[in-house]
Amino acid sequence: MNPHQQQFLLHFLAYAAQRNVDITTLCQAAQLNIKQLRKKQAPALTPHQWHRLWQAAIDATGDELFGLHFGESMQLVALGTVGEIIKSSDTIGDAVQTAASLAYLVTDLFSITIERKKHQFSFQFIPKGNTNSLAFRQMMDLFLVFTVHELDGFVLQKLSPLQVRIGYTIAQPSEYERVLRCAPIYKKDVFSLTFPSTYWEEPIITANHAAQQQLLANIHALQQNGDSMQAKIHNYLVTNAYLGIASLEDIAANLGMSPRTLQRKLKEEGLKYQQLTDEVRKVLALQYLAGNSALKEIAGILGYNEISAFNRAFKRWTGNTPSEMRLQLQAN
Repeated sequence: MNPHQQQFLLHFLAYAAQRNVDITTLCQAAQLNIKQLRKKQAPALTPHQWHRLWQAAIDATGDELFGLHFGESMQLVALGTVGEIIKSSDTIGDAVQTAASLAYLVTDLFSITIERKKHQFSFQFIPKGNTNSLAFRQMMDLFLVFTVHELDGFVLQKLSPLQVRIGYTIAQPSEYERVLRCAPIYKKDVFSLTFPSTYWEEPIITANHAAQQQLLANIHALQQNGDSMQAKIHNYLVTNAYLGIASLEDIAANLGMSPRTLQRKLKEEGLKYQQLTDEVRKVLALQYLAGNSALKEIAGILGYNEISAFNRAFKRWTGNTPSEMRLQLQAN
């Protein structure tokens, strides 16, 4: 189990304890060893164990919306390093892009993409499996509400979505409306949160560029574990970054498959190759900007023929130009 999932699981148990659930009984129901969970390299939970854990928590509390209420109470600390990265972001826009790109560290039930339009931006939650499973529904409820509440106390306004779409029939819609600050709309197998674009540039009061850059570097230095196509591609890109960002065709050849097969496998994981390369480029760019490399050199390393193209991409990722970010990093 990666440390981010382990941190999340321990906070799950801590929340259950606050709901007067006997943790020993809860762990027994899911065949978990509490002593192992406290160790650095605890074994990963199987889908069956997650199902039993959620079911046991629901049975013990009598709360069918256990995931929803856990998400309402959960703080960024429950996500470990990922939470610290979100807190240290410059703006809400920076935070949501980072959070979406790192969601895979916490769950493999869905991926998250961000869609921006002129007057709004949306979180799109892309399912990777059975949307009717208990574990999926509880985790989706949790992520939806946590996304709304995660920056409470870190910005100078209360965030409320313009629209919430949930792809399964829900019980107690009034409770969802209370927690999500918006009445949810049913649309089969669609899960999204939409916010006004005015939130995008809202500053986060705990912003710390240098700390965020270091935390991101730490995550990517550890690389990803697992057999997912996302992990394999990420690890290859990071390991071979000194050669530049590899093309889809190069990655496919390295993995012994056709580009079309690679694209299909990524689609099954709810991803596009461009998403993976953009995240790696962003992390590498922040590392290089903290050093003394010329902007033209950094642009070339990251695969941009023109520095203007690098400037546009970097501003899309962070809201700042590379020059502005370098000044901020140096100031910190």
